[in-house]
Order: sequence, then structure tokens, then C-alpha cells
Amino acid sequence: MEAFVMTAVPLSQLRSIFREEQEQAIKKLIPSILTNNQVNNDLANSDKYISKKEAAEIAGVGTSTIDNWIRAKQFTKYKFAGAVRIKLSELIRFLETKVV
Repeated sequence: MEAFVMTAVPLSQLRSIFREEQEQAIKKLIPSILTNNQVNNDLANSDKYISKKEAAEIAGVGTSTIDNWIRAKQFTKYKFAGAVRIKLSELIRFLETKVV
């Protein structure tokens, strides 16, 4: 049986840990995403807009992370009839910058 030790961690340090974990996960996923034929075909159509849910699935993160990236101005959100959309080409460009 494993032993667990609980300790207090400042919120800023916890955020940093989560951010590092997200970046490592993204770096592992990007090569497989970019080799996926469907995504490559979609990239050829740079005008394609996707939902936050679709963006989260492509990036392998939750929709709240997509919201955080939008707030951090990593890519632009577009509103169509009240629905938030993201340009696929902008998302892929952003994800590519996360690859080492």
C-alpha cells in the first residue's frame, strides 16, 4: 500500500504545476494529432471554425482550458449566432508552438 503525505502548497505553485503538466501532455499529443489525416485535411481549409468542445478534443484538454487560452489571447474566439467558435488553423498554430 502506498503512503500519502499531505502538505500545504501555495496556489501559485499549484497553478504552475498544473500548467507544466498540461504543456507536457500537449507535447505528447501534438505529433499524433498532426499526423491524423482528418486534421491535416481540415488544415488545408484554413477557414474552418470549430466549437470549444471540438477544440478541447483536438488539444486533449478540457473546455475550461480552451477558455483560459482564449482569455490569455493565445487565439481568437469568434461568435456566430451566440455560439463561440475557434478557427482551426489558429488552434493548430498555437498547439505547434507548444511542441519542443
